[in-house]
Amino acid sequence: MPAPWPWPNCQFPILVKPSDRSGSEGVKVIRTSKEFNSILNHQISRNLVIEEYLEGPSYSIEVIGIAGNYQVFQITELEMDGDYDCKRVLAPVELGDQLIREFEKITLKLASDLSLNGIMDVETILQNGKLKVLEIDARLPSQTPTAVYYSTGVNMVE
Repeated sequence: MPAPWPWPNCQFPILVKPSDRSGSEGVKVIRTSKEFNSILNHQISRNLVIEEYLEGPSYSIEVIGIAGNYQVFQITELEMDGDYDCKRVLAPVELGDQLIREFEKITLKLASDLSLNGIMDVETILQNGKLKVLEIDARLPSQTPTAVYYSTGVNMVE
């Protein structure tokens, strides 16, 4: 699965985030080893995710299904805010057919590998023409069903 490189297999800048929080809460971009050592000294008791920092547009796709029968929905673009995480969901997106097919393939494989029974979304970031999986949320998202509905007429709740 294409994903950010974990520390120490990547270079600065890196992303340090608590594994027990949601969204951008507690997330820090670290640009130097001095800054990194300072963070580690203060958060030694926490479980941290430390990985390559990626910049680029962020995309999301929902997948729903049961017992190996899965359906993906429209890909949406996520606009982020430093204080509130996702501030807006846009649809449709200009991603290109090849990247759309790649994203759908990744999502369907994750759903199958996890034996999904329900709904989840997969978030990616596009950096240097490549999609990298950032996270999976196993829940009905708050904004995406509305964006998909008004863009396509498809009601994923139904």
